[in-house]
Amino acid sequence: MTVVVDRPDHRTEKIVFESQPGFFVTANLYLPKPLRTGGKHPAILFPLGHEEGAKAHDAWQHVLVTFARRGYVCLAWDTLG
Repeated sequence: MTVVVDRPDHRTEKIVFESQPGFFVTANLYLPKPLRTGGKHPAILFPLGHEEGAKAHDAWQHVLVTFARRGYVCLAWDTLG
């Protein structure tokens, strides 16, 4: 994890993970608040990348934050290409 953006109704973690040896991927993990301790949350995998702004685009930010506010865990990452 590199950066945490903490808001009253959700949290965004800006992360980097290694999807293959030596291949690093940037992603945003959107988490609802409060997180249920030991509980399960529905999840959405949200690949992005082939447009201006990619995961930082205002429209996608709005969609992903809305899901997090409704209890979903969302992972948006920049795709190769």
